[in-house]
Amino acid sequence: MTKLAEYLRHVTDVLWLNILWLGVAVTVVGAPAATVAMVATAKDLQDGLGSSVSGTFRTHLVRTARATIRIGCLWLGVGGVLTLDLMFVTEIQSWRQVLAVGLLAIVLLFLATTVWLPCVVANTPASRPFTLVRLSGMIAVACPGATVQAALAGALAVGSVLIAPVAILAAPALAAHATALAWRLRVVPILPTDDRNG
Repeated sequence: MTKLAEYLRHVTDVLWLNILWLGVAVTVVGAPAATVAMVATAKDLQDGLGSSVSGTFRTHLVRTARATIRIGCLWLGVGGVLTLDLMFVTEIQSWRQVLAVGLLAIVLLFLATTVWLPCVVANTPASRPFTLVRLSGMIAVACPGATVQAALAGALAVGSVLIAPVAILAAPALAAHATALAWRLRVVPILPTDDRNG
C-alpha cells in the first residue's frame, strides 16, 4: 500500500468513525455509549485491531452500552448537583471564597475524572459504576500530565467545532485518537497487570 493510499485510508477511517459517533450521539441518551465506543475503536485502530471501523464501533457500542448508560446517568446527576452548588455559592456572602475554592477543586476533579471515563469503561465495562469512577479518578490524579493532554485534546475539539461547525466531521474522532494514544502510552504502563486487558 502506498503512503498516499494509507494516509487516505486513515482520513477515511477518522471521518467514518466520527459519522458513526454522530449518528448515535445525536440521540443524547446514546452519547456516553457512542463516546466510549469511539475511543475504544480509535484505540483498536491504533493497535491495528478490527477489520472494519463500523464493525469495531458496533462491537464496542453493544459491549459497553449497559455500563455507559449507568455512568451517564450518574455523571449527569453529579454534574447537575455541582452546577447547582456553583450557583448557590455565588449567592452566599460569608465564606464565599472558601466555599468557591473547595467547590472549584471538586469540579476540577470531576472534569479530570471525566477525561478517563471512556477509556476505563472500554477497558472494564463489567465493573460497577462507582468502581469505574473511582479508577478513573485515581488515574486522573496519578497521571496529571496525561490528563491535561487528553483534556486539551477534548477542549480543542470543542473549540474548533464552536469556531467552525464543519469541524464536527473530524474533531471528535481526532480527540478520541489523542485520548486513546495518551491512554496507551502514559496510563497503561502504570496500571496493575489485571487492569491492562483492554
